Amino acid sequence: MSARILKHAPRLRAPRDLTGVRTPTTAELDWAIGIVDSLGEAFHEALVAKIRENRGRHASVRARNVLIGWLLTTYEPAATAAHTRVAENLLALSAEQRERIGLPAIPANRAYARVWDKTNEIIKALDEGFTIGSGALVAPVDLDWFVDALARCAIPVHLPTSRTRAVDGTDWETCGTFVSSNRQYEGYVPTDTDGDVDDHLKEISKVRKELRKGKLVSFGADDRPIYTRDCDARAGHRSANNRHSSGLYIGYELHLSVQIPDASYGGKPDQVVLGQEVPGFITMARLTPAGAHRLDAVVPGLIAEQVPSPGTPWTPGASGTSLETVVWDRGYSILDYTRGKGALRAAGVGIVFDLATRQRTLQAIYPSIDFIDGVPFSKHMPQELRDLPRPERDDTPEERAAKTAAFDRRAIWRFTPHGTARDGARRRWICPFCAGRLAIADRVARKANVTIAVNATLVELPEGETCCDGIVTLPDDAVHMEQAFGMLWGTTAHTVVYGQRALVENANNLLHDKYARLDRGYTKLMGLAKRKFVLAFLLAGVNRKIAQAWEAKESAREEWQRKTTAYEAQLRGEPAAAPPSADVLRQRRYREAKRARKATAAPTAPTGRSRTAARVAASRQ
Repeated sequence: MSARILKHAPRLRAPRDLTGVRTPTTAELDWAIGIVDSLGEAFHEALVAKIRENRGRHASVRARNVLIGWLLTTYEPAATAAHTRVAENLLALSAEQRERIGLPAIPANRAYARVWDKTNEIIKALDEGFTIGSGALVAPVDLDWFVDALARCAIPVHLPTSRTRAVDGTDWETCGTFVSSNRQYEGYVPTDTDGDVDDHLKEISKVRKELRKGKLVSFGADDRPIYTRDCDARAGHRSANNRHSSGLYIGYELHLSVQIPDASYGGKPDQVVLGQEVPGFITMARLTPAGAHRLDAVVPGLIAEQVPSPGTPWTPGASGTSLETVVWDRGYSILDYTRGKGALRAAGVGIVFDLATRQRTLQAIYPSIDFIDGVPFSKHMPQELRDLPRPERDDTPEERAAKTAAFDRRAIWRFTPHGTARDGARRRWICPFCAGRLAIADRVARKANVTIAVNATLVELPEGETCCDGIVTLPDDAVHMEQAFGMLWGTTAHTVVYGQRALVENANNLLHDKYARLDRGYTKLMGLAKRKFVLAFLLAGVNRKIAQAWEAKESAREEWQRKTTAYEAQLRGEPAAAPPSADVLRQRRYREAKRARKATAAPTAPTGRSRTAARVAASRQ
């Protein structure tokens, strides 16, 4: 019998020190097993076949065991992504828990090596990709799929959902040591959102040419310089916050898609109805090298995302409902229309976004139309409504309300889409007078067959002037700045809906401060593939934390509503209700205890009058 060939030379290691390492609770193990099993039997079968785990000598640590071990690390306070933590969690399992997941006893001095080897095999398989399912239900599986799958499997099915997402990016520094001091930003996104994207692309082309000419750094396959030992990390630019100042960093950019409430807009600029409040779960995430093109990373995932029906768990390959609206900031909206807003609109997804200063400039596209803030307006609009200042961060509530009211007043002068888009993405537009929102004061000058609203504003036109040149047809690229639902930028409705984008910061806060420390010390693993792998488990833990916070808040909703009612009554000047007396409280507790005993008591056979009543009822039947 031939001797077994080792993969590498034997390594002498000290056994893992389990001092202070606790045994996972039953609830924690249940959660980890549930998440792993939710990936589906087809996924596990394909993964086992991909890493050839079902051939040759039986492995002591299976792929399923390693996935469970990585999920258990998310229960540690200020957890870090390290193979040592996974090995310690698996070694700390009790005999019953090991039997439950099919894990034999592991030698303490070999646990780390076996976890390391199996983790690398899983990462390699996911990085190369494979398919699950058969026939028309074949689904490709890769690391991006794995990240989204674990995040969605951690969302409880009984909690409310929505079809609206807020998108934002955050930084993740690499742990790699620097190999060059000539660090310069040459990413695809301008550092200033008011800058011109084309000018920025010309500038970064010069920067890369200078670096390549001087042989100051090595370049990767994406034609971008490598500044650290982490060959996938790139130079990026981040804004200032409470953790760091704005400026250059080397690492990765994490794009998050977070669930926010839906919105219903009826066409009135000062009115919008927000839907049911929903927990801010992370439903999609994309990790890219810093400075990479954001739209190429985010848009395909948003288009492919499916929202399961209420009460239905997410399952691989299952169909659902596509997204309705996406809310993102200027860091995304200033980029190429075709790869961003255009692709989402073609897929039936509306976009709510903020405008950069250069996007507010006037465009002379049609003689009788003024394009202001990306929207066609009537040429008869008053001058004081044309160049409106945007609300600033330092404005008082009164100043902000006054500026928003001006945008609301201007909205009645807008052109309105007339019918659906024609071939070649051309749409017809009708002026506010022909739409009936405005009316010419001179009845003789009014057009025939125009239905005027009862509350239409009367407008005096110059003598000989008409309201418009008729229904106009505009190419789609003339209205690139059109918002979802036909909302106008700067109005009350747009301010309310776009304000929901701030909810994505809650997820950022959990990743960087409240739950984990997503910085250069979070993991020592380098490379995009390995970081995507550990990110998947972190997002599952974050969604679990969000679900726990939501359920805790809902349990206190009744008390909150009582206090809110009392507060509103106090504002109206009504006398405060007297607190219940001790006798009333005692009677309440007695009734609640009686109902509880009655609910838990076992049913008994009827006696006495109950038997008589039962016989009478039976005879009547």
